[in-house]
Amino acid sequence: MIPELTDLTERLSDDHLSVALVDKQDGKKDGKRIKYDWNDAEIKSIAEVNEANQVEICKIICSIEAIDTDWAWFYFGCNRHQKRVIKLPNVDYGRMTKKDKPLFRCEVCRSNITNVSPKFKLHLVVKDDTGTCNLMLLGSVCQSIVGVKAEELWDGSYEEIEDPEILPEHILSLVGKSFCFGLSISSDNVTNGADTFVVLEVCSGDKVLSIENGSYSFSGMATTSSTMSSGSVLMLDQKSSEAKGNHYLK
Repeated sequence: MIPELTDLTERLSDDHLSVALVDKQDGKKDGKRIKYDWNDAEIKSIAEVNEANQVEICKIICSIEAIDTDWAWFYFGCNRHQKRVIKLPNVDYGRMTKKDKPLFRCEVCRSNITNVSPKFKLHLVVKDDTGTCNLMLLGSVCQSIVGVKAEELWDGSYEEIEDPEILPEHILSLVGKSFCFGLSISSDNVTNGADTFVVLEVCSGDKVLSIENGSYSFSGMATTSSTMSSGSVLMLDQKSSEAKGNHYLK
């Protein structure tokens, strides 16, 4: 019995990280993650997130500093399982269109398929006045801030992206905007030193928190979980220049 392993096991047994087994009609078991209660999740600064030493969920209030173009903004996924697929080699894709889909291999389907489409996998660099961190947004979570489906931004090519710095305008326009993100601080972050955190929700007390102005001071905000739990939209508003640029919470 390793003390560190016992401690990690106990933390993973918390309700907000538990996995329930759900019976399917075919008798198989499906792992379904229980919904996170974002009203109770603590708001942390980015410095606190970077220094976190336990598995948990939390919220951060931040502005988007840059799009990380070391990664493509989408991947091709199976439309049935939403999982990444592998394009089969030795096929001439040069003249393929959206209607002439190439063959992909889906390991979940265990077959070669054509029913695939682009799925968001967007990497962001975000900041508050305590530091910066890297976030990854997938699927519908990413769509909630981009505003359109990944397929609507796709150029129709099945080839690998040659220049990842060329981004759709919808994605470029995110830079400078601010949000409250619900994050997962996973065991990969805590024990393996992974520096990218997965965004599970774009949230307020209920669903969505959008902060309209990009400049604010985290340390100067009297924001608590109870503020977020009220269900109202939290918004930062900038006072006039006569007020010396201070911000207040609506």
